[in-house]
Amino acid sequence: MPSRLDRLRAEVPGFPLWPFLAAALGVHLIAAWYNGGFLNADEHYQIIEFAQYKLGRQAASSLAWEFAARMRPAFQPWIAAGAIRLADAIDVTSPFAIAFALRVVSTLLAMWVSFELSVRALRGVESQMLKTVALSASFFFWLTPTVHGRFASENWGAALLVAGLCLMLDAADCRPDRVARSVLPYSLIVIAVVAAGCWYARRALLVWTMVPFVVLHTLVGHKEARFLMPMLYFIGPLAAVSIEALPSGLRGALVAASRTLPGRVTVLSAFTINVLLLCVAMFVPANDTYRLDRWLWEQGRHGDVTLYALDASLGRAPDSFTDTFYVSRHVVVSRVQTLGQLRAAASHGSALVYYLGFDPPGLIDAVGVCTPILRTFPVWLARLAWFATPLSVHIGTVCRVSTS
Repeated sequence: MPSRLDRLRAEVPGFPLWPFLAAALGVHLIAAWYNGGFLNADEHYQIIEFAQYKLGRQAASSLAWEFAARMRPAFQPWIAAGAIRLADAIDVTSPFAIAFALRVVSTLLAMWVSFELSVRALRGVESQMLKTVALSASFFFWLTPTVHGRFASENWGAALLVAGLCLMLDAADCRPDRVARSVLPYSLIVIAVVAAGCWYARRALLVWTMVPFVVLHTLVGHKEARFLMPMLYFIGPLAAVSIEALPSGLRGALVAASRTLPGRVTVLSAFTINVLLLCVAMFVPANDTYRLDRWLWEQGRHGDVTLYALDASLGRAPDSFTDTFYVSRHVVVSRVQTLGQLRAAASHGSALVYYLGFDPPGLIDAVGVCTPILRTFPVWLARLAWFATPLSVHIGTVCRVSTS
């Protein structure tokens, strides 16, 4: 029986499959290393902290309300608890190392199911160019490595959905007539070309996986961007299947347009922008506080540390939640509200102070000299409006304040 690699190699003859997969794995692992932290509070407080409760390290009263309501599955907290216990057994104490291991597991799972979906979905696509674009979008779309590494319910749910779809596609290969009769001709996708392609490919299981997902999410009143994470698994194969299903005249017109000068410029621009965004997304943390949390934990390994904060929450979750995973017991965060409090803190020589922004506020300037020690994001990146504004990035600074 031919392997999955052999099948994909036969589907895309001449394609450098091994270098492609090696590059994809390298990019994903780099992203898993640098994209520390969590994109959304639920990724931590409804998974990791639930695991901490099962290990006896968190109080039930400090958990998110979904715990008492029994609204969240126990699968991922169980995995996280097992990873933490394993780390304890081999004397790995860093929560950041444990979190990185969970991101690696998430990445490998996501890459595996993406590969399996590509093997199956691209069988009926004749255009070699479409197959290449679909594979590239599945692994190198600029946001994909970051999302694939999230130990979040949206990512794991999407990966398991794709795995189930692969089983359905295998069943469809065994009983094609029965599967075809069970699917009604209907489709709804926003983008015009893909919508038309979905109509012509309306009997494809891939289309019938994505269409209900999009339709149902348009009906949900509460909307967040992270709810659409599963779509990243499908954009490449779905685009290839949809475009391949278009009438030959329309498909030929699209191909001809892509070969004109404006078409080539458009393709080259899209490729360049994707590469630039990918290079940024691979190397930045997932949230505003990851570097601060890691720095504080490392400082706590060498003794007790007090951080005086001008911002009460340090960008974390609401005060009703407590973080027992990333926060060191040797670190104390003290809220500073008045000039007298800050002067008293720095009266013994110097004090570590946290504030939001690049430049120190007047309260710090009134006390003494502020020497920056840590920025939660690179300054040059956080100053770019196209990066900071849409992602709601708020750079934080830790400085050592010494009296004048």
